[in-house]
Amino acid sequence: MYDICVEDFMVRDVKYIWDRMTYQQLKDLLKENKTIKSFPLVDRPSSMVLLGSIHRWELVKAIERQVGRDRRLQVAALWHQQAKRRREERRPSRFQVQPAPDMLRPASSLTDHHQASLIPAPGELFRPKSILKKTNSFTLSRGPRSPAPPSPHTAPPHPVYTTVTGAETRYALWMLRTWNVLTNQFPK
Repeated sequence: MYDICVEDFMVRDVKYIWDRMTYQQLKDLLKENKTIKSFPLVDRPSSMVLLGSIHRWELVKAIERQVGRDRRLQVAALWHQQAKRRREERRPSRFQVQPAPDMLRPASSLTDHHQASLIPAPGELFRPKSILKKTNSFTLSRGPRSPAPPSPHTAPPHPVYTTVTGAETRYALWMLRTWNVLTNQFPK
């Protein structure tokens, strides 16, 4: 009566989706098959057991939600925050210059006279020199000091004029005095 078989009208190369597909594969499938309105969902390509079907617009929406522009901006902002946090938590480099508080002089000794002595007069400008060279060409005036009575716990007083390179010596002496004061206040 009828000589029509299923293989005569059946589509052999069925376009399908499955749960292990990458987003790139799904995107390529949608671009290649613009006329298909819905895609069959199968469990795996080898068995092709039909689980259901998904409309094209739902797939496009899912791709946009997972790898679209808004999602990429959100991930980029998250990466930026994490990188910023890692930079802040990173151990400082031993070559990085850190500003140190001026602990060598008490705040009451800072006067306009001392600050003015740090600025050279117009005729006294010097050629720049390496900071690693010891030089007496630029000195800091500490002003006249009243002699303090010598103590076994303190170092000898500083000279009136010291070079810029002598700052580490002054700092070491300041630390020694501070340590002596603290150990005398809190006996063991």
